[in-house]
Order: sequence, then structure tokens, then C-alpha cells
Amino acid sequence: MQLQNIKNKIPSNVKLIAVTKGRAFNEINPLLKGGQLDFGENRVEEATNKWSDVKLLYHDLTLHMIGKLQNKKMKDIVQIFDVIHSVESTKNLDLLQKFAELYNKNIKIFLQINLGKEPQKSGIDESSIEELINYCKTKQNIQLLGLMILPPINEPPKPYFIKLSNLAKKYNLTNLSMGMSEDYEEAISCGATHIRLGKILFE
Repeated sequence: MQLQNIKNKIPSNVKLIAVTKGRAFNEINPLLKGGQLDFGENRVEEATNKWSDVKLLYHDLTLHMIGKLQNKKMKDIVQIFDVIHSVESTKNLDLLQKFAELYNKNIKIFLQINLGKEPQKSGIDESSIEELINYCKTKQNIQLLGLMILPPINEPPKPYFIKLSNLAKKYNLTNLSMGMSEDYEEAISCGATHIRLGKILFE
């Protein structure tokens, strides 16, 4: 397991999110024992089944939603997740606020930006960022952390990382959720504060 090796390689200000979608708990447990407390999932039912009891035992555990948001599941999303990386609409924000208020939670979020303009991929166009940032400010139970990206898989990621970093600076946002197992070191060099690592942790 590569957890400690990777932690030794990354700066202390970078948060490592262990992506555990599709992983059984016997695979995840060594990460918990190794002190890992940030985990990412992209399916609501899987996350609820896997983490509800664990979160009662590990009070500092933070669960990150990294998959596409389904508005019909927002109630369940708010109940189990602490940070949402994939917000892309005012409707998402309305429902997050509604259920965060209902459950007396404060939800931290990233806006997912689709810089590659890929029709099959979630995220907003960069022209919509300012509007959504301003809308976030009207939601008292929502804290906007920064921007998130999934670069096109068939292109070098670095130009997208740089562009996202510049957009964050433009809007005075301090956090960037970018970088996965294949490109996390490049993402960190471009200013990533949150990296989402899956398979590399389990090699």
C-alpha cells in the first residue's frame, strides 16, 4: 500500500482524498489504520452503506462526493457527505441549502468547471463561474472552497490545471480540487490543494 510513500511526497498543505468507490471495507481499513481520514465516493447508496457506521467511530472522518450530483438524491447526499466537489448549477445549490438547513449542517463545496467543453462531462462553462459564485453567497449553509476539474483524458492535463488555477486567482478562491493517480504531481505543481487518488493507493 502506497499511502505513506505518497504522503511523504506531497506538501503538507495538500489534502489527499482516498477514492474508495468500488472498494470493499477490508481494502479501505488499512488506510484508516494508517491515519487517512479523507475519502471520496461517487455513488450515494454505496457511500451510505459503506460509511454510515464508520463515521460514528471516526468523528474526524471527512467524506467527499466526487461524482455527478443527482438532484433527486440530494437529501441523501447532504446526510452522508461533508464536501461536494461536483456542484454545477443553481438547482444543486438550492437543494443543498434546503437539506443542509434541514439537518443543521454546513456543507463545503467546489464548483466543477468543464474547461474541455466535453458534452458528456459534468461541470459549468467558465463563463458561468461568476454567476454561480455570487449565488453561493446567498446560501448560508454552504461554504464555497474553490474549483474542481476533470481534464479531458486524451489530452495533456497541465494546460487545464494552469487555467483552473488562474481562474481561481481571478475569483479569489484558494482551493483547487485537481489531480488523480496519473497526474497528481503535475496538478500539485500547478497549485492543487486537494488531490483525488484511487488506484495508486492500492498498488
